[in-house]
Amino acid sequence: MSLWYQCVMADAVEIFATEVRRYCELIESRPDDTRLREIAGQLARLYAAGLDLPRVAASGDGVHSSVPTLDDCKGLSVGYYSVVSDPLQLIDNSVVIGDLRDDLADIYGDLKRGLLLFESGREEEATWDWRFGLRAHWGEHATNALRVLHAMIEQEPIEQFIGIS
Repeated sequence: MSLWYQCVMADAVEIFATEVRRYCELIESRPDDTRLREIAGQLARLYAAGLDLPRVAASGDGVHSSVPTLDDCKGLSVGYYSVVSDPLQLIDNSVVIGDLRDDLADIYGDLKRGLLLFESGREEEATWDWRFGLRAHWGEHATNALRVLHAMIEQEPIEQFIGIS
């Protein structure tokens, strides 16, 4: 692996770690509906930065630091929402219930765990954990949450949006 590639990948991990810190700080501040745009923007930046994380081999002992859990984001007015269980299945796709507050808290837990690894010098293990979570857990929560946040933010009638009374 070239030195250039290693530097680029290290930059991608640093950028992601910065976005993780911002997300965790935002969620720890117990946001409410006045901060929906901020939450959506941070989730979008986080997801985009996650897509750039490098592939690394699983490493470490499999023991993760315990992460303080959040009850959920109780300041948000919308909790439950509907979502299709498999967006790639076109026929007989069942609608299931999601929970925005739980989504944001689960994302927090996954990312905070990786951040604790990262900040303890276990960067490669943190990178693997974050990338695996993007694929297997927090990524789905993030994309579902973005859809709901978009609906909440843009629920203003189109006539008001374009200035027609």
